[in-house]
Amino acid sequence: MKLTRQEDISVYVYLREKIITPQYAEFSEGYSLNQAETGVWNIGYEESLQMYPFARDNHSGYGRGLLFFDVSGDMCNIGSEQTEMVKVFDGATQISGSVINYKTGQLYDNRDLSSCRVDYYWHYIATVDAWPYEDVPPLPIVSIEIQRGDKAPLQLGGGDIRETDWNVQIFATNKGERSDLVDIIFDGLHQKRCSIYTFNSGLPLDRDGTFNSNFNLDSHANYTSLFFENVEKRLTSLPRWGFYENETINKFRAEITFETKAYKK
Repeated sequence: MKLTRQEDISVYVYLREKIITPQYAEFSEGYSLNQAETGVWNIGYEESLQMYPFARDNHSGYGRGLLFFDVSGDMCNIGSEQTEMVKVFDGATQISGSVINYKTGQLYDNRDLSSCRVDYYWHYIATVDAWPYEDVPPLPIVSIEIQRGDKAPLQLGGGDIRETDWNVQIFATNKGERSDLVDIIFDGLHQKRCSIYTFNSGLPLDRDGTFNSNFNLDSHANYTSLFFENVEKRLTSLPRWGFYENETINKFRAEITFETKAYKK
C-alpha cells in the first residue's frame, strides 16, 4: 500500500472511529435472531423505524454496519475486536463464540440461536470515503475525499513535507443534525493531528465483513503524523419552495475543508 492510500485511510479511520462513532453509535436491545441458512443468523430490526443499519433490499448498509471496536464514553478503542458492542443472550446468560459479519449484521454460528436475543451498537452515520454515485445509503451521510496533494523539500535538513487538501461533505436529515455534525467534525480536526498507519496487515474488516484478526496500528516509519491545518466549515441550505421542496439528499448539507501536512523524519 502506497503512502497516499495510507494517508487516505488513516484520515477516514480517524474521523469515523475516533470522532463520529463515539457520538453516533446507536444502541438496539433485545432483537431476535432469524436463521438465514445453516449456521447463518440475521439480526432482526424494525424496518418501520427507517434507520436501516444493515440490509436494505440488495443494499448492504454502505458506510454503516455494526461497531467492530469498543467504545467507552467519548473514546473509541481502535485495535482489537470489540467485546462489548455485540452481545448474544440465551435467557439471562450471555454466550460467546459467534463469528460476526459487521457489514451485513449476521452471526455465523452452528448452534441453535433461535431462542437467543442480541444487543448491539451500529453506526447511525454512513461514513464513506468518496461520494457513492450508485446505491446511495440513507441519510445522514459523511463523505471524505482527498482533493489534491503535493510534496516539497524542507528548508533545513534532508527531509520533505507532504501537503494534502481534503473535502468533507455532510448530508443530514435536518438542520439541527447538520449543525451538530459540522461542529463535532470541525472540533475533531481543529488544531489536531492523527497518525499515518501502514495497514501492512490489512484493514480492520476482511472483505467478507468479519474482523481481521491480524489488524494492527503500526505507524509509518518516516511520516508518523498528519497535522490538520486551515480547517474551515460552510453551512448550506436549499430554499423551501418550488422544485427544492422535493429535494432530500442536498436539503441539509454542509462542507468542511482542511489541509494536512506530514513531515518526513
